[in-house]
Amino acid sequence: ILTFFCHSPAFASETLTMDGVVKAAIQANPALAAAGFEADAAFARPAQSATPPDPEFMIEFYQVPIDTMDVKQGTIEYMVEQAIPFPSKLVYGYKADKREALAKSFFKSATQNEIINQVKKVYLDIWRLQEEEQINRHALSIFTVDKGRAETSYAVLEASIADPVRASVDLGEIEGRLVV
Repeated sequence: ILTFFCHSPAFASETLTMDGVVKAAIQANPALAAAGFEADAAFARPAQSATPPDPEFMIEFYQVPIDTMDVKQGTIEYMVEQAIPFPSKLVYGYKADKREALAKSFFKSATQNEIINQVKKVYLDIWRLQEEEQINRHALSIFTVDKGRAETSYAVLEASIADPVRASVDLGEIEGRLVV
């Protein structure tokens, strides 16, 4: 997700809002698009289990003579056959197909919610890190001033060596946080 936003020209110069990031992640996610197409296809597909089987057409020849081309001497039988399943089988098959389509729709919604949750978590982590950086930069400026005061106090013999050393350690700790 971060790679997409870091390298996306659409976000090169604008401030990212959570809604904008979520919208872009949903639009650019191939798994969500695939789940959407699958759900749409499942709803658009006619329920084949709700239709009876195709009729069958058969022709049978009886007593066809072999030694002549006159087929009128034999018997030709034509048959059309239609299987009619029990009505509840058609109804339950139809309901099963519709439930399958509904399940694919729920899967799409679950995928979308998972993407939204991941994007929001990453966005809030980035926001938290930016806020921590600002706080640490402000603390760095305060500790730099404090270190300068401690060194000046030590130079004029108003404080012990422990004050500038402690100020240097505190300053190093803040610099380390900024590096991390």
